[in-house]
Amino acid sequence: MLNKKTALYPLRQGVKILKWRFIIADSGRIVRKMSKDKKGSQRSKLKKLHEKEVCGEYPVGVARESLVSWLANAERGSTYSERTNMIIYLNELERQHNDKTRL
Repeated sequence: MLNKKTALYPLRQGVKILKWRFIIADSGRIVRKMSKDKKGSQRSKLKKLHEKEVCGEYPVGVARESLVSWLANAERGSTYSERTNMIIYLNELERQHNDKTRL
């Protein structure tokens, strides 16, 4: 008999462990997806690091190094679109800064 805190769910819904969601696909393959809060926190971290680079508090390239580290971790799951979106996001931050300095 199960207690009040215990519930049974189909594995199709997935299991969340260490900010990763493991899902069993119809084919039986296990898919590893990144949680949304992990992506959002990285975006805000990149923005803060880039702003500190612009102000001169950090040397140039710290945000890119952080992104490379995050990409290596994200590569462990099924995250192709999330990784490309994060690269585009940092490139856009850098492009906006370069456009402002040209004026």
